[in-house]
Amino acid sequence: MELPVKACILLNILAQTIGSSYSIAYDVACVSNSECTDPNTYCKTSNSACAKGKCRCLEYMEWDSSDAKCKVKKYFCDRCNTTLTDCQRGSVCSGVNGQCICNGLTNNYYTKLGRCVNSPQVLKLIDEDCTTLSDCYVDNDAPGGVECVIPTDSSTSQKKCQCVAGYLSVKGAYCRKPFYGEKCKAAIGCNDMVANINGDTTIVALTCSADEICKCPTGSEKGRYHFDGFIIDICVTEYESTAKTSGEECDASNECESKVCESCPEDSAIKKCFATLD
Repeated sequence: MELPVKACILLNILAQTIGSSYSIAYDVACVSNSECTDPNTYCKTSNSACAKGKCRCLEYMEWDSSDAKCKVKKYFCDRCNTTLTDCQRGSVCSGVNGQCICNGLTNNYYTKLGRCVNSPQVLKLIDEDCTTLSDCYVDNDAPGGVECVIPTDSSTSQKKCQCVAGYLSVKGAYCRKPFYGEKCKAAIGCNDMVANINGDTTIVALTCSADEICKCPTGSEKGRYHFDGFIIDICVTEYESTAKTSGEECDASNECESKVCESCPEDSAIKKCFATLD
């Protein structure tokens, strides 16, 4: 059984010292590192179709908008400092013991989830015993994806938290809708979180085909898209004219050979076809 962790094991992790002064140069267009004057930032190159990159935090850091500086990313049980580090995945930096903790008596850390979850009870994860659905952890992105039932292959009458047919188990912890190329059920459908994203109506929702696989609907084809730190497969409507090549201006994803139409750091008002997603 997955037990929430209440206490941290002391970890002797060295945090890089971060300068206290900063400018307004973060996230602006740049050509070289010298243009990024905020401490612990560098000029991150954009796509080859673009002339400039953007000033971003070093790879192991992230921007804290409230303090306007880059902070070292830390996780549950890591040593932390409220001015130098940023605790991730629901944890906060304790001023008492200087570690990332789950704040509050009802806030517990679940190893399989890799995050703190605030709940008045200890929640059960996939394949753990339950009495009612309220015993189970349900991910916010899939509110109907879990049920408390007797597994079909069970030899006992004990109910367990299970993914509803058509949802997929993630790390044996929670459930989500399927993405492109994964098994699906027509009644549930596929993950459509990026359909029409940023107002691009040529990006359309996946469909659960007759052979129960998430595919692009008729009149569309597979493309790729940056989403929440990942590159995922999407569906883009077919373009009725000659597709544009890398560097040409575009208005929508389906106009490009690569199915990627995004703006460059040097001019956010103009979109260009990218050769690939870097």
